[in-house]
Amino acid sequence: MKELFNLWKKNKLIPLINGKYEIINRTEPCGDLGELIGIEFNSAQKGGYIFFWTNGYLGFQLVDYEKEIELIEDSLVNIDTDDFDILLGDLLGQL
Repeated sequence: MKELFNLWKKNKLIPLINGKYEIINRTEPCGDLGELIGIEFNSAQKGGYIFFWTNGYLGFQLVDYEKEIELIEDSLVNIDTDDFDILLGDLLGQL
């Protein structure tokens, strides 16, 4: 699933946010939930993150900095599908 997340990030997420957000790639080789592969994105208006752990967890959040509210609540879910468009549809729609 790690390879699928990396492909999704490269082919779907990066083209959607590139030029609109500052992008920071995150990796951690070994943690409680396995290897972390993720991305943080920030602009003057919004920011957030999408993190994938190799043990099958997905973390994400989206914040509106101007209104000072969470658009997508800080979440950690155990994933059972590789369809990241469905899992992150609400977040992607608000970018």
